[in-house]
Amino acid sequence: MSHSLASMTGYARATGAALGAAFTCEVKSVNGRGLDIRMRSAPGFDALEGDIRQLIGKTLSRGSITFTLNVERDGAGGDLLVNQQALATVLAALADLAGRVDADRPRLDGILGLKGVLEQRDRPMGPAAEEALAAAILRGVAQAPVDLVLARRQEGTHIAAVLLERLDEIEVLVARAEAHPARSREAIPDPPAPAACRPHRRPHRRYRRPR
Repeated sequence: MSHSLASMTGYARATGAALGAAFTCEVKSVNGRGLDIRMRSAPGFDALEGDIRQLIGKTLSRGSITFTLNVERDGAGGDLLVNQQALATVLAALADLAGRVDADRPRLDGILGLKGVLEQRDRPMGPAAEEALAAAILRGVAQAPVDLVLARRQEGTHIAAVLLERLDEIEVLVARAEAHPARSREAIPDPPAPAACRPHRRPHRRYRRPR
């Protein structure tokens, strides 16, 4: 094989952090005729999708690509808020059950511990922090397709080795088949001689004298 073989399937991941936020870029590819990029961006980062597609397109030209961006901010930078609608629903349910169920009144920490009553929301980042985070993400996006190409080539090298091994096995089997005694001329019996031909005789008809 004169040309290097590359697989169409692969996976690459790039991580980074900037000013209180960490991110992960994941790129997965499967076989495809053209370049089809599917995006799964973290909330609030949809504006980067155009730049992300351009960066991926500079490195990859074929394949069905799935790009995933996850961003996690530091917990200390968030605000803990009470979901008033969820709390009102819980209190209404408790008031409805109070006259029908004989039970102790729930404690405040138990109510706040119910799913959806307390929500943690990230504080907005400043313009400088947002710009630094976006730049770091794009650097990670630029590196992930490069690592994906390397993963494809490594997989292709493995596939090429398997194919060459199979070709060598086929070559050995062909050589054995050609050298097998059953293929020699002496092993092929002569065809039987044709049976002697007899002349064809027409059936004899008795002559009858007309009356």
